[in-house]
Amino acid sequence: MKLKRILDSLTYEKQMFIKLMALVTIPMIIMGIVSSLIYVNGESARSELQLQSYSEQITREYENVFSSLKEYYIEVANEDAVRWLAQQEKPPYSMYSDLNRAQDSLQGNYFVEKYVESYEFINVRSGWILNDYGMFDYDELKNREEAEQFLEAQKEVPLSAYWIKAKDSEKYGNHNLRKQNTVDLSGFRLVIKKEYGAGDLAWIIVVKINESEIRQLLPSNYENMGYSVSVLSDQSVMADTNMVGKVLRRERLGGVRFRRYIANRKDDKV
Repeated sequence: MKLKRILDSLTYEKQMFIKLMALVTIPMIIMGIVSSLIYVNGESARSELQLQSYSEQITREYENVFSSLKEYYIEVANEDAVRWLAQQEKPPYSMYSDLNRAQDSLQGNYFVEKYVESYEFINVRSGWILNDYGMFDYDELKNREEAEQFLEAQKEVPLSAYWIKAKDSEKYGNHNLRKQNTVDLSGFRLVIKKEYGAGDLAWIIVVKINESEIRQLLPSNYENMGYSVSVLSDQSVMADTNMVGKVLRRERLGGVRFRRYIANRKDDKV
């Protein structure tokens, strides 16, 4: 062999030196490869633990917010202010004190108010509506067909307090601004309802969640790690960070979905 001829041509001292170098270098190379594999596996395991920890943290934060919102409006539904609204057979325009108290309750307290984008109280039995845009008779409702479809769908739900995620509602006016005498039934919402008789609705409260405020619950360090994060509820996306590009990895832990990107952020070119 050529290598053997080369070695034979060397002096004894040089042959020993090369053999000693080989004995030292080869184990070092093997140890380097093994160390690299251990490091990569360790980093992967640490990343998995980090994602698990982040998932649990996000889940707790969202559960705290949404459970607080739900508990608050269940209490509101049993307060005198809402019972008073339910008893009114027509819009109570002149009863300012009672009306203001009811509006304050529907808007939310100091803790939940920032998560509430809008609310609708629909007195189905008496035929009038109160929301944060005004108060009017049901006959004056401009998106009545949409509202009636929504109310019919809620009759089929066996719960009295629940969350729903809907597609965009009909829009009225420029720049998606609501006109008077409409109800906004879009987005992620909490529904509280009261029934009477054989499944007929007496009244219903619809609270639209401020998704921009909800999105603030997602810490920015996920993006720094190259992850886009989505928070899911019954397959609906409640909140997510905005990143686009090639997905390197997908991971779902409970109600939180992580996606690893090599990408620029949403406002950058990809």
